[in-house]
Amino acid sequence: PEDPLAAEELARDRARLLLARYGVLCRDMLVREATALGWTNVFRALRRMELSGEVVSGAFFEGLSGPQFADPRAVRRLAAGPGGEEPWWLCGRDPAALWSGAGEPDGLSWPRRAAGTWVSFVGPRPVGVVEAGGGRISLALAPDDAGLPAALAPLVHALTRRTAPLARLAVTVINGQPAGESPYLGVLRQLFEVVRERRGLTLYRGRPAASRPQP
Repeated sequence: PEDPLAAEELARDRARLLLARYGVLCRDMLVREATALGWTNVFRALRRMELSGEVVSGAFFEGLSGPQFADPRAVRRLAAGPGGEEPWWLCGRDPAALWSGAGEPDGLSWPRRAAGTWVSFVGPRPVGVVEAGGGRISLALAPDDAGLPAALAPLVHALTRRTAPLARLAVTVINGQPAGESPYLGVLRQLFEVVRERRGLTLYRGRPAASRPQP
């Protein structure tokens, strides 16, 4: 808009959208955003929102450049510490998937932020990485770990989601080994219909364990 007041309100709305997405904002976190949502276009609005008490500034995370701004609710959550051991996951195209700037996790490697990529967490700890639309799976949990279903939840979601569920998933590699020879085959059969193929496994939407065939 040409009107300065309208332009300022638009910048504040963009800043609010970004705060709702990330909780904490700084220049480094917005480098992948569209130009309209870039640091240059929201910084002055954030400063004015700080003066009005809508946001607060501070050094919330080490290693990030320049000033940092946060929603007061995010500050309270940060002060309370990590939120336990609840499982959750992110897809690679999610704007909140910031793992490419973090150090490598134990037993896993961060994937590219691309379509068909998911990372599963238990609390703050990454426990599973899915790449190539399910073709490559890396797991930081033992084959008998009770947390494996949560680590594989993105695959279940891809096959059962309401919008455009996938008909099947082809898995070729699990932890660097051929999927058909993987010690994780047992837990996959608990969650999916599993068919052995020449190049690996094909996963279909699962049925109750009592009626599931064991190919």
